[in-house]
Amino acid sequence: MCGKLPGAERALDWAKFQHETRIDNAKADAKILEIGDLGDFNNHLYTALAELLGITPLSIVKNTEHRNGLEAWRKLHYKYDPQTAAMVNDSCSRIVYTQPVALEKLSQSIEVWENDIRQHIDAGKGMIPESLLCDALIKMCPKDLNETIKLGIDQLVKEDKTISLDKIRAKINQHIRIKLPVG
Repeated sequence: MCGKLPGAERALDWAKFQHETRIDNAKADAKILEIGDLGDFNNHLYTALAELLGITPLSIVKNTEHRNGLEAWRKLHYKYDPQTAAMVNDSCSRIVYTQPVALEKLSQSIEVWENDIRQHIDAGKGMIPESLLCDALIKMCPKDLNETIKLGIDQLVKEDKTISLDKIRAKINQHIRIKLPVG
């Protein structure tokens, strides 16, 4: 679209920088008129997005009122741009809200999870409190190991009142005899 309609890129940039401000049809139409001869760009954009996107982004487009392409673009950009708060929260959620993993896949899953943490921090999205990371790591363990680790943590708390990722990794190593990087 941007190749055939020179002002289309300006319209898309304008829409994405609206962040959380909803773009109704009147606002979209006014911006399209201001930019120049874009014809029925808003409707064509909506149609293109609806035809090209997968399930989750498509539901965002379909839930946009009145086939408003610029509003759909704004919502998609806000949800999926790594620099927006929505994407920061999404990556944080993936790190903090873990699911139990089969014992034979636990080591690999923890490595992937730790890599996600590093990427989150390296991208400047902020630190995640260690207490949340400890809970997430424990929740990754299968039920029996999870309960064993929790009992071990109770003992750690009685001994010196501190719990850390390193101590949880050590407990996991002790019980399932897999190598996990400590530190």
